[in-house]
Amino acid sequence: MKPLPPVDVRVMKCSALNSASDDDKAYAATYLLGYHSGLLRSHTLDTKMIDAVETAAMAECASHPDATATKVFAATQLKVEASMTPPPHHRLHRKPAPVTPAAASPEPSESPPMRYAPAQETPAPETPVEPSSPAPAENPPATPPPGESPRQ
Repeated sequence: MKPLPPVDVRVMKCSALNSASDDDKAYAATYLLGYHSGLLRSHTLDTKMIDAVETAAMAECASHPDATATKVFAATQLKVEASMTPPPHHRLHRKPAPVTPAAASPEPSESPPMRYAPAQETPAPETPVEPSSPAPAENPPATPPPGESPRQ
């Protein structure tokens, strides 16, 4: 095996990484993990995760030689991190209502069943009539005005 020549990791293919010696693969894998961690501004070192990511990424590169090594390592690192960290525990925003003995009993209460009762009709209030103004007559009387005689 010949040593891995200097290469831009942003465009390095998995085929170049696969053809390198074991030592160069290990160096390149460590560099790629550090490169991706730097892009993410990560400040945590987890050696268990490094071994898992390197093994999974090298297997992925072996099966996809035309893939970009940086992208394969980045995707594998995210997958391994997600599988190694437990999901966050979601807490309730409010406390549950306390259970009272009456609410906890399965027996129905002894209250009478509800029945429909129509509302009572109330009489409409009378409108007061003002004494100063006479009420208009509904049908005026059929009497002729004064001075005229009734026609027949």
